[in-house]
Amino acid sequence: MLKAVREFCVRHPWLVVLAVLVLTAGAITQIKAKLYFEGDVTKFLPGYLKAVKANDYSQKNFNYQERVLIGIESSNGSVLEPEILRTIEAMVLALKDLTATKVFESKLTGKTESITLPIGIDTEDINSIANLEDTILDKATGAVIAGSVIEKLKSDFGIQSEEGMEERLPKSDADLMKLIPALKKRVMDDRIFKGSILADDSQAAVIQVPMIRKWDYKSRFAQLELETALDPQRLKSRFQGNDSTFPFQVYGKTFDGVAIDDAYIENHSRTVGNKLSSFLSSELNSVVPRYPLLGELLNSDPTPKVLQEIMRMTKDRDFFLDPEIRGWEQFTNDLYEFTLDVIDPLSRENLEFKFYDVRDIYNLKNNYELIKELAADYENPDLKFHIAGQPVTVALISYMMQNDMRRMVPIALGVVFLVLLISFRNVAGLLIPLLTVVITVIWTLAIMAISGTPLSISTTSMPIVLLAVGTAYGIHLLNRYFSDIDSAENRPVIIGSSFKQVGPAVFMAAVATMAGFGSLYF
Repeated sequence: MLKAVREFCVRHPWLVVLAVLVLTAGAITQIKAKLYFEGDVTKFLPGYLKAVKANDYSQKNFNYQERVLIGIESSNGSVLEPEILRTIEAMVLALKDLTATKVFESKLTGKTESITLPIGIDTEDINSIANLEDTILDKATGAVIAGSVIEKLKSDFGIQSEEGMEERLPKSDADLMKLIPALKKRVMDDRIFKGSILADDSQAAVIQVPMIRKWDYKSRFAQLELETALDPQRLKSRFQGNDSTFPFQVYGKTFDGVAIDDAYIENHSRTVGNKLSSFLSSELNSVVPRYPLLGELLNSDPTPKVLQEIMRMTKDRDFFLDPEIRGWEQFTNDLYEFTLDVIDPLSRENLEFKFYDVRDIYNLKNNYELIKELAADYENPDLKFHIAGQPVTVALISYMMQNDMRRMVPIALGVVFLVLLISFRNVAGLLIPLLTVVITVIWTLAIMAISGTPLSISTTSMPIVLLAVGTAYGIHLLNRYFSDIDSAENRPVIIGSSFKQVGPAVFMAAVATMAGFGSLYF
């Protein structure tokens, strides 16, 4: 086989170069479209572990939300001062109105779109000492209801409010001062709030900023888009502008050389159905013994009703406890990623008008930066802000991984450049190995992008390793070539001879390296 490859490369060098360039261009396209950084290390834990299953179960069934925590620290004493409480209230109101603007080229409208969207904060559940929400006993009925602590305290102290301002802090500092002792006692008497909303010494407080449950959005939109794609009549109706979720009329038009007509719709629905059957079977077959009906559905022709029934079964409280199946969060993420890959490009682009970050619903790094800027507007020498929480940690890890790659890859290329320059002292000896390893890195990243494998803490060093390891193979081959070459006329012969003499050794070295890295899988 090596001999056939060698002879083909020697006889058709420009064909090989052209093929490599085309593949590399395609690889770069895939990297730009699909490769991403994943800073959440919990996503790489084995799904069969009991602790992972328990965490997944609680997230699914107990309304888990990612939370950004904004710590407020007073350097001059208690945060329970009118000025600081009003600052906290102002921040809460500003967080509720926080938005971000995205710009993208739209095929649907034929122009550059600039859209302002919410950033994914669950504005109804932001909690702080200035807008505390808690369950309160209704003395008249004996029922336990959710309500505003501030509104209850204002009522207890006979403080009047304007209509619509019942849950806001009193306007006058004198009225607010009346509430502060009772507010502090209310917090300190509650083990849920003590130490989480207000510090024991009252010198620090926290604004809890929950994010929307992105998994619910992913599940909902995946089901909506797949049901539409599976039904040709429904998809046609969407393209004709009769779908409230798709406010465009594209039927009969041509996009990127593809006509949106009946033939396209029929073919697309059939393709989505085939791919969906394979996807669901690979994801859910392991629990068929526990759910016989699921087996019948997986073997049925994929239709919107079949998909609805399968999704209904996956919502069962204990469905994902089976050790043979991956967790609910992973399934939801995979289903959504699958949906983004298989739906038509126009429906995919339509989601750009709905979410700031289509792949992940909201962008953690962007949210962190916006909240950081907001906090900076209220910061002063006596008041400091600290932003923390799991979303912030994930955002910063992803950001640091990107920065490390941007910094380390050029350094590694520079070192390789110097080594090749010292070794060969000519253009061919410099460029051929360098381009080879660069293309290797690009192709590897493209394979990761196509397979849906993100760059993580453990794989960000991979391009550096490839640059170091891959350069050696090119040096061995070129060293043999340059030592044997004496004229341009016998160049093809020398190339063949160099491959024949050094190629097997280089190939075996590569196989040994692959085996070494592959052993890390076990």
